[in-house]
Amino acid sequence: MAITVHSYFSLAAKSTDLAQIYRENGDKALFIVPARLDRDIMLELICGGEPSFGARPIIWTVGDLLSELQRAAKEYERIIDPPDHKLILRWLLSGFLEEAKEKGASLEPGYSHAGFVSVLGKNIKDLLAEEVSADSLRSALGEEVEEYSPESVLIELYERYTEYLEDYGLADAAQIFTLARRKLLTDAGRDTVAGKKIV
Repeated sequence: MAITVHSYFSLAAKSTDLAQIYRENGDKALFIVPARLDRDIMLELICGGEPSFGARPIIWTVGDLLSELQRAAKEYERIIDPPDHKLILRWLLSGFLEEAKEKGASLEPGYSHAGFVSVLGKNIKDLLAEEVSADSLRSALGEEVEEYSPESVLIELYERYTEYLEDYGLADAAQIFTLARRKLLTDAGRDTVAGKKIV
């Protein structure tokens, strides 16, 4: 699968190129956007604001692409949304705090604050989106990380969270791009997009 990368400061500057790709490839062109709100913008860029009553460009979100790839591979991960993400983290954090209390550990009071789960969740979503594993995070922070320091707490809870997702066949919404990429690189994924011009 050949890849061409184009740089741009504003996607609007690529409107002519996008329209040309669609003219040349028709329904073989598959335009991928990050979120649903981006579909209309992409349609406007491709069609140039002209009213269209015929066939329209195929514009999928990354989630749509993942769904198609899951269907092709017959392998499904259930994607959890932010409310579920927070519930799981809150449950994992309460277990962690209970274990620390039983060990007599002296923890920063902020870990028990209601807002800590939101801060922790944001950090974990960033790590997931950047495909940083708990092991690579642990390695990057080094061996000298003290037990119950902020770094060690982040590593521990991140590891527990990723293990929880894996144990229950779940995936965080922040992993959609990663899951789509992994499935795209399988035989079933390649067959799904064979003959398509993916933009």
